[in-house]
Amino acid sequence: MNNSRIRPTAFRPGAFVLAMATLAGWASVIPGVMASKMTIEQGGPPVFGEDNLPDPWSSAILRRIQNGFSPVLVADQSYWASATMSNANGDWPASVPAIAKGATRTTNLLIFNDTFAGTTINVTWEVHADSPTGTLGTSGTLAVDVPLASMATKSITMTAPTSGTKCYLVLRAQKNGTTLFEETDESFTLQ
Repeated sequence: MNNSRIRPTAFRPGAFVLAMATLAGWASVIPGVMASKMTIEQGGPPVFGEDNLPDPWSSAILRRIQNGFSPVLVADQSYWASATMSNANGDWPASVPAIAKGATRTTNLLIFNDTFAGTTINVTWEVHADSPTGTLGTSGTLAVDVPLASMATKSITMTAPTSGTKCYLVLRAQKNGTTLFEETDESFTLQ
């Protein structure tokens, strides 16, 4: 049964953005919930609980949900649009997108600012080979003015590494030198 859905819910100025998950995955972010001892309103147990995911905060899925609550958020629009559903195990994306070695990929970054002060967000993007901390390839930094309770869109062009089996697009957002958001799980299979 595939009930988990994790995605930014709106791409428009003033929208309150959360990474959403249906009850099948959401209940498991509450410490102490056992999947085998709970029935959700959709019927059946949640996807995860302490009995089948004993260290939930190390889970990439739950880290994405937690990151979705960040008041400053950066999302790769085309990556999210191409992978809206998880699989029956709750893995997201259900299939990892592919990119040719050395190829370029242009995408829009959606930068959200739901903080109470300051409109300048420094966005850093980095492409790494084989892991989020692997060999650094292309990278860039953007200073983006995002009005409070709004979103801005900026285009970037990344170049995939010429060697390896995977690459990662790492996204960070800072205000006043403090990192408020970091996405390290966006990966691509290298062909």
